[in-house]
Amino acid sequence: MRFGLLLCACLLLTSCASRLSRSTIVFQYADFGPQPMAYKVLGPKNYQWDPQTPIIFGDEPVRVVVYRNIDLEQVKEHYPVDPDHHLDHRYISYTDAMDYLDDKIRQNLLGRVTKRLEATRDQIRQHLE
Repeated sequence: MRFGLLLCACLLLTSCASRLSRSTIVFQYADFGPQPMAYKVLGPKNYQWDPQTPIIFGDEPVRVVVYRNIDLEQVKEHYPVDPDHHLDHRYISYTDAMDYLDDKIRQNLLGRVTKRLEATRDQIRQHLE
């Protein structure tokens, strides 16, 4: 009986983890362009709990989680905002991410930025479609 319950619990956890990995993909903030471009959809690049302190150049502690076919609350549980561990996640739905990326790619403001946005869009499509 105990073995059966343990087996069911393990299968349930594996199923949830598998669903989450198929329904989310994580990027660096910069993968969505420089802060002046990405600010409207992601907020500032600074820590949410300490917006006055700038983040050191080259340090990418802010992560962006793109999600599809999963509840935002589940995503937030797995990718929390945790000041004690310096975990800062921003969340954007698949549809909003694709709309944003397609719009910025069409604008083609700066070649190297556009190429990075295209790579981000392609990774999202490959993983979440």
